[in-house]
Amino acid sequence: MRILTVIAAFAMLVLTGCETTEAKEASAQEIKNLTVTMNALAAKNDNLMAENDVLRTRAEALEAELRKLREELAAYKKAAAGVDDLAKRLKEYEEKLKGMDGVDVEGFRGGIKVKISDELLFDSGKDTLREEGKRTLRTIAEKLLSGPERVAVEGHTDNVPVKVTRAKYPLGNIELSGRRALLVLDFLRTDGGVDASRLSFGGYGEWAPTSTNDSADGRAKNRRVEILIFKDEGKDSKK
Repeated sequence: MRILTVIAAFAMLVLTGCETTEAKEASAQEIKNLTVTMNALAAKNDNLMAENDVLRTRAEALEAELRKLREELAAYKKAAAGVDDLAKRLKEYEEKLKGMDGVDVEGFRGGIKVKISDELLFDSGKDTLREEGKRTLRTIAEKLLSGPERVAVEGHTDNVPVKVTRAKYPLGNIELSGRRALLVLDFLRTDGGVDASRLSFGGYGEWAPTSTNDSADGRAKNRRVEILIFKDEGKDSKK
């Protein structure tokens, strides 16, 4: 509006000072041309301001995305460091337990799993730790002492019903497997010196087999105790 006012004032001065009609018409045309130019420049300025707003919005979005990517990268590096650490510890476990009968060590996503044969730890249908099993658990406990990971002890059986100790375990295999897992946990705590706050246990009975129950060899593989060692995010990380 201020620009148009200046142009109008200029037009009045020009028109007043001109003596001929031709000069007045030329001046009027010049003013008209200037007005068109100024209007075009004003429109262009508005467009540039609008584009600037769009660019500013895009820049803010890109900056937010960059921050998110940096956070994801930091989280990835942290996770990768944890994976490397677990891989290293898995190798240490394998070296320490190599050649031990009835013991198998493997990794899962987020942790380490130590499988111990049922026959190594317990007599058939019973819940008293064998001396050979205690020696194995002491070896495992020595390694657990050096790390901050959580430790879950899980008991597993085959699908053969409990008979000899049925009166002691009326709930059958799931109760027997839980009792065995608890005894292993207690041994790791009391004899092995593992901090109780890191330990938990569970009994799965026949409901998480690793092999078929249709053969003696398959049932033997299913009768086991597993010691799961994992980061503090929780047991879901093993799935």
